[in-house]
Amino acid sequence: MTNFLNVDKTKYGQLVMYSFITIPVLFLLYFYCNKGVIVTYLATQDDIATATNLYEQQKYVGQDGAFVTVYAPLFACFLSLCKLLFGNIILGFEVFSLLILWFSNYMIYKIFEKVSDLGVRVSLVLISIFFVQHIHVHIFMLSESLFLLFFYAFVYLKFIVDDTFKHRVIFLNILMILLFFTRYASLILILGFGLIDLLVRRMPMRDLLKNYLLPFVFVCAWLLNCYLIVGNVTGDEFAAYKGSDWEIFVRICGFLKMFILPFGFAWIFCLNLFSSKRPIFAALVIFYLCFIFYFTKTSRLELDERILVPTYIFIVLMINEIFELTSRRWVLLCTQVFLYSSVVFTLYRFIKNYLFWLSEY
Repeated sequence: MTNFLNVDKTKYGQLVMYSFITIPVLFLLYFYCNKGVIVTYLATQDDIATATNLYEQQKYVGQDGAFVTVYAPLFACFLSLCKLLFGNIILGFEVFSLLILWFSNYMIYKIFEKVSDLGVRVSLVLISIFFVQHIHVHIFMLSESLFLLFFYAFVYLKFIVDDTFKHRVIFLNILMILLFFTRYASLILILGFGLIDLLVRRMPMRDLLKNYLLPFVFVCAWLLNCYLIVGNVTGDEFAAYKGSDWEIFVRICGFLKMFILPFGFAWIFCLNLFSSKRPIFAALVIFYLCFIFYFTKTSRLELDERILVPTYIFIVLMINEIFELTSRRWVLLCTQVFLYSSVVFTLYRFIKNYLFWLSEY
């Protein structure tokens, strides 16, 4: 049975894993056939209007006829391409969305492909591909659907693939540019990667320029273009949060339900900070959380879990780091209990939300 499930060495095992990563796509296909895309988010409605204007007028303007700076442009361009190819934005998105979700799941599989323990490997893949927000962004036609594909590919190339991979730096540069033009918030993550390369990995300045100069040029060029046209860079999206300390606490507590188990998140967090030899993922999560919680005035974080989806893959990678870097038996035992209970919790939450979407919309 173990040989049959060995996804790294046998053809049959790979078939089993490909079946796993295809299941969420079948769920999404069934939902599209019964309900179709749900367009309730204001951002989605704005993106559709911008895409329609781009297709019909060849102008990148929103519903009010003004140049759009609040939302990154790539998703609207993608929706415009859907209309060009299929004559209908919704239909085109549904077709592409199925492919995007499958390839996103495939990149998750590749991220954990080399995990030696079979049970850990399968569990890490399951809690990643069945994370409820992972399919939520496709059902509600959000820009994160495209963003997550680029993000998982970036994580794979950045942390899993070594320097022997030809043109790795070029692909990383391209993916960082795509991430920024899909979601402006990804600039926070890119800055985090740069700080870690500089302060933790001690990367030489020459390599830093090779890894980050091209994305920096593209980001600056776009922000300058926005400023020259409308007088601001991203629609004043980022500014210091004005709420009270209590409101900040409520937002954080509301967001803890996003993670597999709240106490598990805190436990893994601390364990990586104080026990791991490479607390890279913990540092990234801290940096991203601090920025989002304190410097994003427009995000209703207690309701909008999707803004923290990028941190989820790092939480899962932290779990894997514990298995790889810790030899204490009690730590490994607790992590296994946490991991397998997380699989149950994730599948339960996925089915619960999926049935809710089917019945309520």
